This record gives sequence, C-alpha cells and structure tokens, in this order.
Amino acid sequence: MSDVNNVSTAASGGEEVFSVVSFTPVFESSWLREASLCSICRNEVEGPCVECQSSASQTTSECPVSWGECGHSFHAHCIQRWLKTRKVCPLDNQPWHDKTSW
Repeated sequence: MSDVNNVSTAASGGEEVFSVVSFTPVFESSWLREASLCSICRNEVEGPCVECQSSASQTTSECPVSWGECGHSFHAHCIQRWLKTRKVCPLDNQPWHDKTSW
C-alpha cells in the first residue's frame, strides 16, 4: 500500500491541484441495518421467504428467522434447505450452529 501522505494530483499544465493530507476509510455493515435480506432467497428477513410466498396457507408470522452462531440470519425454510447440501453458513463458510434454539 502506498503512503497516502505523498499522493498529489497535477493538472494538465503541471501545477499541483490538490494533495491528500489524510485518508480515513469508513465501513458500514448492512447487517447493522434493521431491514436485512436473506442471502439465500434475497427477500427481506422480516417478510416471507419464497416457500411461504408460494404457499397461500402460510402467513408471514409462520416464516421464522434462523440466526447462526456467526451472527448471520436467514429464513428458517431457506437455511434448512441449504443445510441439506452443506452444513456451513452460506456467507462465511463457518460450521452452522443454530443460535435460535439456544
């Protein structure tokens, strides 16, 4: 990584236009927002999953959210279907431990 204190940009005439004195990167996690998405079906976690949307007999309240030990959340139906093929979190590949049942 280069030293940002030495970065400068010159105009076409060769004059220095500006110089970067300091740089502070900012990170905002989407998991800190209230409305997050289920990364499996891409629907809002607070809403119904694809399976519940296709079944007229189920309502939004019957579509529970499943939290992993890693802190990621998914619709319970989505993560159950995912765990049939792989026993890891879809986002970080850590072994899946359901925190909801604790």
